[in-house]
Amino acid sequence: MQEWQKKLSLAVRIPTGDLTAYQEALQEFSPLAELEELGAEMEFTMHSASLFECCLTVKDSSVIPPEAKSLTSTGKLSVKDMPRARFHEIYQDYVCSAILRVARELFAILPIEHAIVTAVGEVLDTATGKTADKPVLSMVVSRVELKELQWEFLDPSDAISKMTHKGDFKASRKSGAFQAITALTPAVLKELPAAEADFGVRLSRIILFREQIKAEHAALLERSLS
Repeated sequence: MQEWQKKLSLAVRIPTGDLTAYQEALQEFSPLAELEELGAEMEFTMHSASLFECCLTVKDSSVIPPEAKSLTSTGKLSVKDMPRARFHEIYQDYVCSAILRVARELFAILPIEHAIVTAVGEVLDTATGKTADKPVLSMVVSRVELKELQWEFLDPSDAISKMTHKGDFKASRKSGAFQAITALTPAVLKELPAAEADFGVRLSRIILFREQIKAEHAALLERSLS
């Protein structure tokens, strides 16, 4: 009963824009637990009831196996070094897919309209020869954009390249590493087209239109019975 009451309280408070309830929902349902098991660390910032930001620390390229395995025509196992271009491409898709997964889970559990997700990765400082964790890819996405994606067929890198983002895909595939960037901030939403930035207004209009239709239908029914 206590567990039911707790979830009922969340269900009532979340639609009101209660940010504390948002945080409790993330902790309660742990939608991103699988990414954490893969070594990705996440830090959330709640800017408003409609905008969440997540900073995602991804693993370095060692997460991708350096070898490609296949079967020969005789059924024997063949192991070869993976071509560098292919290796870099897979690592880039890993980073992009992690960002998309975070955004998708946030929209699934919370009634937010926009999400900013930034991947932090290991970047080489050529001046010192040392590596440091820096933002390497940042994306802002709306609920409408995400709903239009066909997840079964998309390429993660291609999907993000069509969205508002910062990060050099070409450089990453050529050099094998992302370049450090300055992460996107909520200010970028002011630069988005009205069709993307005003999902809440459109949703309110749809609800209002539906209520008007219901009222008109009730009035017609009443007149027909009188």
